[in-house]
Amino acid sequence: MLIAHAGSILATKLQISYETGLRPVEVVSLTPQEVDFDHRLILPRTAKNGAPRALKFSLKLEAMLREYIQRENIQPTERLFKTTARNYSQMFRISRNALAKKLKEPTIRSIRLYDFRHFFATNLYSKTRNLLLVKTKLGHKEINNTLFYTQLLDFEEDEYIVKGADTKEQAM
Repeated sequence: MLIAHAGSILATKLQISYETGLRPVEVVSLTPQEVDFDHRLILPRTAKNGAPRALKFSLKLEAMLREYIQRENIQPTERLFKTTARNYSQMFRISRNALAKKLKEPTIRSIRLYDFRHFFATNLYSKTRNLLLVKTKLGHKEINNTLFYTQLLDFEEDEYIVKGADTKEQAM
């Protein structure tokens, strides 16, 4: 609902956040060069000196990005969004609060922009139970930062997935 309610530029940013778990500062720093349309990957410059990563995106987001880049005539080395993370957050809050008022649902106001990143990570961990994959996708250097997402899930079952490394690089 938050993405559908937003204007086209904010919706594009939110869709990126939703599908990739990028930090807001990483979203507003993206350039067309960091978007691989052939493989539907975003290859962001990471914030906080994190590890490099490649993040898949949907056909829906591909269409949104292509339309936006063409409409705004964004050059390959230009930033996609001529804004700051603070402005992105502010525009999100304005849109979110308007939706909460329109739907008469005040709990919507408790959703934060960073919750898109938390949703991405928790959802990925829930599907894979692979903490190292989540660490990689979030661009964390330290596993301790990623452990936070295991605490957000309720482990009712006693089922675990154990994986081994096949290569030296995976082991590292």
